[in-house]
Amino acid sequence: NKYYVINDENNNLDNNITVLSNIKDNKYILMQTPIKFIKDISDLAIKYTLYISIFTFLIGAVIIYFIADRTTKPVRQIQKIADRISNLDFSHRCSVLTNDEIGLLSSSINNMAEKLQDYISQLMVANEKLKDDLVRQEKTDMMRKQFIANVSHDFKTPLTLIMSYSEALLDMKDRDEATKTEYLNIIVNEGNKMSEFVQELLKLSQLESGMIKLERSNFSINEIINDTIKKNSIITKTKNLTIEKNINDNSIVFADYYRIEQVFQNLYENAVKYATDSGVVRISTIKNKNKCIVKVFNTGNKISDEELDNIFVSFYRTDKSRKNMGSYGLGLAIVKAIMDMHGENYGVCNDDNGVEFWFELENVEIEGELEE
Repeated sequence: NKYYVINDENNNLDNNITVLSNIKDNKYILMQTPIKFIKDISDLAIKYTLYISIFTFLIGAVIIYFIADRTTKPVRQIQKIADRISNLDFSHRCSVLTNDEIGLLSSSINNMAEKLQDYISQLMVANEKLKDDLVRQEKTDMMRKQFIANVSHDFKTPLTLIMSYSEALLDMKDRDEATKTEYLNIIVNEGNKMSEFVQELLKLSQLESGMIKLERSNFSINEIINDTIKKNSIITKTKNLTIEKNINDNSIVFADYYRIEQVFQNLYENAVKYATDSGVVRISTIKNKNKCIVKVFNTGNKISDEELDNIFVSFYRTDKSRKNMGSYGLGLAIVKAIMDMHGENYGVCNDDNGVEFWFELENVEIEGELEE
């Protein structure tokens, strides 16, 4: 229970720490530890503790760096994607690796990018369509202005003739009946030309404004083809044209009879008019699934690409000479209006030795064909 600790660097114990304790009677225990040993151990512990602390700090810093990089990488990616989106670049998406707030934010960014891309694409398509419409409108306006100028110029001739011959009739007193009849016939003919043209304008206006409603029924397209060819036989004989028919015997269609008659009449008259003398006008019908395709071909000069794109536009015509009242680009415009009302396809293309117009109609299967 009694002990002594001696720590005297100057004693004879050689810088030791001495512990002396009585164990039993006349029995003691003496323990000594050199101070230098303790100091060496302490210095060594401090030295290695410093090394371990530095190493642990470096290891910890590396681990923290990778953890921080892994944690902030999705945020940095979201920032880059957001910057791309702000520059209208929607080609990249965020990686969704977790279901936490960062993952939900990445999904929201991706959804936003997809929707913005869809909206921008729709806007671009609408913008291109608007540009095309504006260009088409400008062309139409130019052609309308040109048409008005042409009509004003060409109406001047028949009006002048009508006025001149009318005044002549008023002034003539001693002229014979034959001369008066000739003058009256000229006035009537010029008046009829102007009346026909005004009627064509009115017809086109009614079709384009939707004032005319379709009355669809089942009928044979061959009836229209044969009647039209028969009515124009005098003109075809004058030009010595060969009329070829390659038509299906049972071509029954569902459409407005009177309007389709107008379509074929305009296309056939156009083919006869522009066919070369002693040339060929070929009419053909083809059944393609539920459609009946009617084709009108004539030998003659091909149509340029620019004219192919505008040939069905109102007031457009390939003949720029404007020397006759019968060519103001209204016939094909009426074809376009009627076919658009039916919702059917139509067009024109150049062939090897001529031009071919075509249009489609809804084909109707008759009972005889079904039994076969």
